[in-house]
Amino acid sequence: MRFNPINQLKHQGGYMVAKKNNEQATRLSTLRQMLGLSQRQMAQEFNVTPGAIANWESGTRSLPGSVIRLLEIYEENLGMTDRPQNVLQKINADWASR
Repeated sequence: MRFNPINQLKHQGGYMVAKKNNEQATRLSTLRQMLGLSQRQMAQEFNVTPGAIANWESGTRSLPGSVIRLLEIYEENLGMTDRPQNVLQKINADWASR
């Protein structure tokens, strides 16, 4: 039988963790792109290394709780908690351009 990492995760109960990591990675990447920041600039904003941002966005590493909370704060302030099609309309230009 050929090794399949997703099946392995399912059997270990980690499938939901992997799915959650992917959702958080997508949220972080979306936020960074909406702010018009590079991974290096986002790393400076979050006071972490650029490698940490790259690992989180790729799903290689889970986002720590403090970064998840920062992500939530940014999303709330930028109006990103609404449906995706309304996100761009709700972004506060002053906040996004900082």
